[in-house]
Amino acid sequence: MSGSVRPITCCDSECAFVNWCHIGGYQCPKCERWFCGGAMDGETGLCYECAGKAKKEADNA
Repeated sequence: MSGSVRPITCCDSECAFVNWCHIGGYQCPKCERWFCGGAMDGETGLCYECAGKAKKEADNA
C-alpha cells in the first residue's frame, strides 16, 4: 500500500476493495478514529499517534 496513512470514517468491504486492504478497519480505543490495519500499533492496540503519546506519558511518570 502506498501513500500516506489517514484516518477513515468507515471501512466496509467496498472501501477495503478500493484501497487494496484485506484486513478492514480498526478503531483506536483512545481517540476513537478509524484506521486501516497497518496504521495500528500491534503491541498496544492503539493508533501510532496515541501509542506514541501513551509511551511519552509512561516515560514521564
